[in-house]
Amino acid sequence: MLLTCAGGAYGLGVARSLRAASTPYYVIATDADRFSFQRAEGDERHRVPRASSGETFLTAITDLVQQRQVDFVWPGHDSDILAFVRDRDRLGAATFLPDLAEIEVCRDKWRSYLRFQACGVRVPETTMVRSRTDLRAAFDRFGGEVWLRAIRGAGGRQAIGTDSLRKAQAWLDIHDGWGLFSAARWIKGGARLSWESVWAHGALIAVQGRTQLVQGFDYLTMSRITGVPGVNQWGTPPAADETGTAAVRAISESPHGNFGVDMVTDADGALYVTEINIGRYNIDGLVHWPDEKLNAADLAVRLGLGEKPPFEPPLMHPKTHGDVIIYGMPTLPIEVSGDEVRE
Repeated sequence: MLLTCAGGAYGLGVARSLRAASTPYYVIATDADRFSFQRAEGDERHRVPRASSGETFLTAITDLVQQRQVDFVWPGHDSDILAFVRDRDRLGAATFLPDLAEIEVCRDKWRSYLRFQACGVRVPETTMVRSRTDLRAAFDRFGGEVWLRAIRGAGGRQAIGTDSLRKAQAWLDIHDGWGLFSAARWIKGGARLSWESVWAHGALIAVQGRTQLVQGFDYLTMSRITGVPGVNQWGTPPAADETGTAAVRAISESPHGNFGVDMVTDADGALYVTEINIGRYNIDGLVHWPDEKLNAADLAVRLGLGEKPPFEPPLMHPKTHGDVIIYGMPTLPIEVSGDEVRE
């Protein structure tokens, strides 16, 4: 199998999980970054262009698929997911990815909000901010404070919660965000949850919930959201299963692939869906924790190749409820030749 962005935290998790599987995988690790490439773990490594290069990237991948007789391709970044889905038939290898239309909806937080709302999924009340008038109306509507975020991007990109209209206006000015940001009712006093789910041709295969206890490096951003793991705990409230399923069904009539539903709770424990990370496992989630019950990476490859799961689905929350996961830096430093990095 071929793995892109193999030297990043997510790619390392995939490679290590596959190495722990009972199936003997031969991993072709690729990366575009000259530094991350040095960390990639695989049976062989190749530098490739970035997905943003378009045709050059796809040509490099398809050439490797043909030359190395690759059976399965795993994109290690959202940009690679889009590139592979748009040219799925051209790859010449299996993938485990949702439809392009579903990915595009989930990558646009405003479009996904409208879909969730139309399907009766509880979401924080949200409005687009195209002008100062829209922003003032949002403050009035949401009780004098708002949660602003870019409608595209991950890791809490350019998000901020504030009760200051002046600060909100300055934030949107700085980021040229008018028409590109939404304002939502700021849900506070509860928890942040992740509901990772795996689907195949409309059937739910496996689910694992996770509750965030500490956001990693939260002191580095004004929003205190980084997308970097700190301390998590396996398990989510029972109601999250119904909410997560409804959110996925709102996006797809026949889900296929990975759907990671992010939720928040308010002080009373009510659940609100904020977004779906589609087409991949979460960076801090299941893919890093293979065991005898579930090897998430191995499962995705099996399903992508048309095989049945090695258990009777759906497998619901196999991890030990209440166990705490304490994260740190995903790799030790490595030392390589400067000439090798500069080549």
